[in-house]
Amino acid sequence: DDPRDYDTWFEYVRLEESEAIAEAQALVRQMQEENTMDSDRKLLMETINKGREQVRDVYERAVAQLPLVEQKKYWKRYIYLWVYYALFEELVVEDVQRSRDVYKTALKVVPHKKFTFSKLWSMAAELEIRNNELVAARKIYGNAIGLCPKPKLFENYIRMEKLLGNTDRCRMLYQKYLEYNPQDCDTWIKFANMEKQVREYERGR
Repeated sequence: DDPRDYDTWFEYVRLEESEAIAEAQALVRQMQEENTMDSDRKLLMETINKGREQVRDVYERAVAQLPLVEQKKYWKRYIYLWVYYALFEELVVEDVQRSRDVYKTALKVVPHKKFTFSKLWSMAAELEIRNNELVAARKIYGNAIGLCPKPKLFENYIRMEKLLGNTDRCRMLYQKYLEYNPQDCDTWIKFANMEKQVREYERGR
């Protein structure tokens, strides 16, 4: 068997998740039938936590299997394991700190000097935004642009600041973006349109 067959790891994770859910649901039905919901609540939590740990263990074993070649095409499915792992912690376990830690570790293993994944950076930042940690979100985008200034990262960072109504920050980011890629006509147009929208007509010319 190939330990880097990431599709198989995905199937393994789904199997563990399904079994954990089925076991918890079966226990709930039994407790309802026996009218022991209150007295057996501790047992139910232990069963749920056991299932979560089993799923977590599979994710940990899966992400330990780094691609052998530092070429982006070999990393795409692997990185999605990290993304799904982080979402599992945030949405299923409802543990924001664990989800945050998963993103941090994932970003550490990517060889950013050779290639990066804008989606991974953006999802890490969006986690912080959902939890009103705007300073942390800005730090993530700032680190991303410092390490690997990709158009998508600039666009997502600018979009975030626009939604927050921070025109000065948007202006600064557009300027940085255009230092990075002064030939990008679309960005010049978007920058000018933003200035017009905020009635800075002289700046927009």
